[in-house]
Amino acid sequence: MENGNGALRLRAGREAVALFWDGAGDTAELTLLTASGTLTARAAIADGKAQLPFPGVTLWNPEAPVLYEARARVLEYGKEIASCETKLGFGSVERQGSRLLWNGAPVKLRGVCYRERPGDPEGTRRDLACFAQANVNFLRSIYGSFSPALLSLCDEMGFFVEDTAPFWGVGTDKIAEQDLPHCREAFVSAAEQLEREAGEHVCVLLWSLGHDCAWGMNFTAAAKALRALDPVRPITFHLPMSVPPEEWNLDVWPVQYVDWRLPFDKRYDQMVIFHTPGADNEIGYRTADAAVELPVLHEVWSPVACHNRDEILAEPGVRAFWGESIRRFADKAWETPGCLGGAVLAGVDEDGSFEGMTHYEWGILDGNHEPKPEYAAVREAYAPVRLTEQDGIVTLENRFLFTNLSACAVLADGKALPVSGAPGSRVPLALPEGAKEICVLDAGGRELAALSRTPERTPDAFPVPDGPAPELLWDGEGL
Repeated sequence: MENGNGALRLRAGREAVALFWDGAGDTAELTLLTASGTLTARAAIADGKAQLPFPGVTLWNPEAPVLYEARARVLEYGKEIASCETKLGFGSVERQGSRLLWNGAPVKLRGVCYRERPGDPEGTRRDLACFAQANVNFLRSIYGSFSPALLSLCDEMGFFVEDTAPFWGVGTDKIAEQDLPHCREAFVSAAEQLEREAGEHVCVLLWSLGHDCAWGMNFTAAAKALRALDPVRPITFHLPMSVPPEEWNLDVWPVQYVDWRLPFDKRYDQMVIFHTPGADNEIGYRTADAAVELPVLHEVWSPVACHNRDEILAEPGVRAFWGESIRRFADKAWETPGCLGGAVLAGVDEDGSFEGMTHYEWGILDGNHEPKPEYAAVREAYAPVRLTEQDGIVTLENRFLFTNLSACAVLADGKALPVSGAPGSRVPLALPEGAKEICVLDAGGRELAALSRTPERTPDAFPVPDGPAPELLWDGEGL
């Protein structure tokens, strides 16, 4: 936030806020508005930074996106010389081996790849509202970074975000600028601007240095600049196989386009994931993976069948097949500890306004922000609870990351059942005898899962007439 006297920046952590100020001033003050009043902290500014503690604040997560109205002031000899107002969320991210933890809990991402349409804020809000209803909790920016306005929506509505520097196709589809010395400053400046514009937003889970790019020394410089500004959030890069081992300093390994039968916690080298005659596995893929222990994020999985081929448009079964596919991806990611989850390509159909893309119908929403058939499949696959029945026992699985099942309403034939279960737990339901219809609703009354125990009616056997078999009058010969 620029002020006439300098630049004022706020970065909230788990129970503290770092205030950065590059102008004159000796004291920082921050006030949070809470339901019971205000909380205020003061600290001296040293070397352009002040640390302001707020113990006991409620932490933000995408299932309960708590934000505080905040007012920051910079004082010099007791007189205010700069101020700003904003909304802050508190939380922490850390990497432990092959896992990412948010507020100490393992992260699982149910996402879509999303390209923001500049100049269409109402359409963006509609898109995000639809994604929330489809149980999406993660947006991955493609072909550039998200705007501060979109990130504010993600803070408020509850989405984790991978925000990407404005580099795509460098060294692949576009001119290879990744090692040109005279381009280095542009790469560094872009990384610094990414952090300045997005670093305050609690929704930003990780940074990406580029989309469909080849690594080079300019990306090395950009990574160093980004880490200097934000040493906490993890960094990733697509495509990772272009990074030399001696330069590897990234935190999350991105994978794309793997078969759902392959292990989801392998750091696959995407240059050698393709169908190969005579491959020594049942899938027919030639594969290779990196020997590093990192969380794996499937940045593109189960892409929507989109390219207007006649057989796709004419065969409705393709969409049902895709729905089974995305469910298998979501299930396997949930069950694999080293897999963070993934994102569908894409959130919304392209409209031809972006360079290099005509009318890619690759979204779960169409160009008018309306749900397509794939949308319902994502909503089911990404559901944060699952109802299953085996041997007459109905089990409720909690796939929330931070929410106890007690926050949900479980109904059996319309009657509420008491239920409790921590994230990741499986709870057998004590059903009334003869219960036929079970459903789970969230706190807002939205249906998350349903199970019908009504036996399917089998048709009556065709009646066999009494008496001798009918005489064969014609055997088909002569045609």
